[in-house]
Amino acid sequence: MKKITPHKIWDLGLPMVGLVVWFLYLPLIFLGEANGANLEVSFLQIFLMLMVVLGVGLVFIENKFAKLSEVVIKNKFLMLFGVFVLWNWLSLIWNANFLRGFLACGIISLVFAVTVLMSVLVKDKKALLRKMAKWFLIGAVVSCVFAIWQMVGEAIGLSTMVTFLPANYQSALFGFARPTAFAQEPQFFANLLIIAILLVLGGAVLGNKIFDDKIFGIKQKRFQMPLIMLFGICLTFATSRGAFLALILGLIIVIVTALRANFFLRRLVVCVVSMIIGVLLLGFFAQINHRDDISGAQAMSKWVNQMTLGKISLVKQDPNLYYITDSDVSVKCQVSSVKCQPDNEGDGYVEASTNERMGGNEMAIRAWMEHPILGIGIGGSGQYRYENYGEPNNRSINYNWYLDILSELGIVGLLLFGGMIFFIVRKVRGVALAIVVAILGQWMFFAGYPNSLPCLVLLTFLFEKEKSPKENR
Repeated sequence: MKKITPHKIWDLGLPMVGLVVWFLYLPLIFLGEANGANLEVSFLQIFLMLMVVLGVGLVFIENKFAKLSEVVIKNKFLMLFGVFVLWNWLSLIWNANFLRGFLACGIISLVFAVTVLMSVLVKDKKALLRKMAKWFLIGAVVSCVFAIWQMVGEAIGLSTMVTFLPANYQSALFGFARPTAFAQEPQFFANLLIIAILLVLGGAVLGNKIFDDKIFGIKQKRFQMPLIMLFGICLTFATSRGAFLALILGLIIVIVTALRANFFLRRLVVCVVSMIIGVLLLGFFAQINHRDDISGAQAMSKWVNQMTLGKISLVKQDPNLYYITDSDVSVKCQVSSVKCQPDNEGDGYVEASTNERMGGNEMAIRAWMEHPILGIGIGGSGQYRYENYGEPNNRSINYNWYLDILSELGIVGLLLFGGMIFFIVRKVRGVALAIVVAILGQWMFFAGYPNSLPCLVLLTFLFEKEKSPKENR
């Protein structure tokens, strides 16, 4: 029996980050709320902390302090990352919400620590990424199975105590549930799904070796088409416009830089077909759902209306039939008998969703213009809006991470973050570049270190990907 050493535990545990990133919200340790911040610790955060503790212990045991400092000093990306982290901590001095800012600094410091330790302790970084990609796809399958359980459970009327589906994403609005899997919101689940889709659409990832092994005697390449189908259906279920846009950006990079046309086309067709099937399944779940009176056709129209920013409505309104709204109850009525407000049965909540995001972005720009150099301090947006812009509470957030960094860390913080992104984009190629572009596209639609933690981890790990012309074939 081989001796188990701390380094072997590290080597086994680090690739499993690819699996653990899917557990962004569940399971969760919730300690309460304070000053506009949720005091909670996710399984992902606990796992990263354990890896940091183990990694620091290995640096002590193997006496690699000299290498640690050398790696950070000579690596421009890590240098910028370190300065960016320090700037976050420094901004606590002028931050209006110290607790929220302190928690955010802790998260970004955790990612930085893991990245530095990986650079020091991992010898074969390509092998690490291949193992991590496999674990990531396993996590994607597990999450998709759980998401389908949420969809089915909601459709047949099971309690949320069984489906673990947040109340905001039940079927009342669209007629079907929007699954979250182990994430907090459907969008965060979808953001990871598009990375999984790009991994499989690439056919063979990170050196054409991820699908070379066998599972139960079956070549892993045979799993590619079913995986694309599964991921595409679940991405459709999530109903996230930002995720679809990010996927399109990633696909453009793959088409232009990475793959032979015939190699890619079959997988792309399967991906499109899976999304069509996903929409049909949404209609089916809405039809069998007896919690509301939304039909399957109306549910599919709501999905299309939502994803097209209200430009397309498949279900036309009967001109003689309207709805009268009394509090939260809608009652059908005739124009001839009661004066009612028209309501398009096919619409989702496009206007409200868009207005909320645009309003948040406008306030972020206003805050930056008032503090252009230093920003208002990390994690301080909610408190600043509450004190200056009449927000009802101090819990509000930004919906664009670039504007979030600009408003909270000023032009200094945005330049530091932009420099980090520059060095990553310059180094990666092929499918890895497509994943980076997709992640950068996602950040136009949500913000915050807790929400961005999985993508931050994946992005910084991809920085260690070496260029290789063979990987673009």
